Amino acid sequence: MKRKVHKGEIYDKERTKQKFIDAVGKIIKKEGYTGLGVNKIADVAGVNKKLIYVYFGNVDKLIETYIKNQDYWIGSSINLDDLVREHAEDFAERLAPVLLTNQFEHVFKNKEVQKILTWELSKKSSLMRKVANEREMLGTELFKLTDPLFKNTNIDLRATYSILVAGIYYLIIHSSINGSTFCEIDVSKEADRKRIIKEMQRIITSTYSEAKAEKKK
Repeated sequence: MKRKVHKGEIYDKERTKQKFIDAVGKIIKKEGYTGLGVNKIADVAGVNKKLIYVYFGNVDKLIETYIKNQDYWIGSSINLDDLVREHAEDFAERLAPVLLTNQFEHVFKNKEVQKILTWELSKKSSLMRKVANEREMLGTELFKLTDPLFKNTNIDLRATYSILVAGIYYLIIHSSINGSTFCEIDVSKEADRKRIIKEMQRIITSTYSEAKAEKKK
């Protein structure tokens, strides 16, 4: 006979899982990915390490869960789906610049995300490759919404976004690690961050406007 699972047990399980996830974040923020290990995670969480295997299967799955929660695109994928449905007709004009701005602010404010990005860029990892591939799959779905507008134009939206997103990552990580300016821009200052956001929005808006203009010719 299968044992009945009570609500209290489910709550305790989820609370324990969250302790492990939070512990991963604390370690990454303080020591980077090199500090991650079963014993260290369990010590920081204050929970028996055996429960990592019970609830997540292995430590990599635990770390993957944490990273996906922190990722701007993957972690917000449910809300993102809702936004896309709501703005299906005006994605180009409204949603695209907002998403890019939110991504910039998300990475800047979250030191753990900056550590994760540094990990992704500095060390070959099957885990980080898996997360990156999942992020790419989500991006592919978003590009499908804009493909009709850019079809048969001279504008390469994917190349445009790759430059902008890579710029976001580099500017913030460069400032966080070196504390120096880049092209006389200091993203640690609010005024300079506003300059970057304003220019990103201008580039995106101009890109879509140019595509529309080409379509009318």
